[in-house]
Amino acid sequence: MTAPPPPRVHVGDSDPSVLEALHRVRHAHQERPQLPTVPGLHARHRVRGFVAQLTAGADTLSALRQLVGTVPVAYGAHRELAETAQLVVSELVSNAVRACGDGTLLLVEVSSTDTGIAIAVHDSAGDQLPQRRETAMDNDATESGRGLLLLDVLAPGWTAVSSPLGKQVRCHIQKGCTCGPADDCRCPDPTPPETAAPGVELEGVLDEDEPVGVSA
Repeated sequence: MTAPPPPRVHVGDSDPSVLEALHRVRHAHQERPQLPTVPGLHARHRVRGFVAQLTAGADTLSALRQLVGTVPVAYGAHRELAETAQLVVSELVSNAVRACGDGTLLLVEVSSTDTGIAIAVHDSAGDQLPQRRETAMDNDATESGRGLLLLDVLAPGWTAVSSPLGKQVRCHIQKGCTCGPADDCRCPDPTPPETAAPGVELEGVLDEDEPVGVSA
């Protein structure tokens, strides 16, 4: 007794929208940029970006800058905008190290959006929110104050809030934004929404393929 022939598959049997969605998912995974492997840094892909848990140090900061300079570009961000994001992340990490000390554990989220690059840096110093000071950009006496003025220029609209991890500093670098300080920024939605949900743990944050916290 011979077995019946296998059923024929017709093109019309499958929903074209489902097939297209599967194709986009496979293509996105194939085109993902490679993430560096560095002791002290654990990076994972996110929608149009990445999230990295790192122990602050020279090697991990260098690898983080590489990620910020390449991953958003792979997802459509302009290279010049990614270079600006590198400066912003370096400043935010430096501020976190000043607040928490060398070797502190940080969580950094970066993603390309329709209008720029979204950044969030988390540290454990929830009681040390950065404060803007009346400091001239050429004043060498107050480095941290000058750094916040730099953020005002490069990422107007940045915010610092307490979070379940301690605190998070969030900003959105806009394409073509030349407004200056946050109070003068006229760009739409300069700051992405909250990235950390109440009760979130570091291990949970690093689950792969969850959104970075802004709509992709």
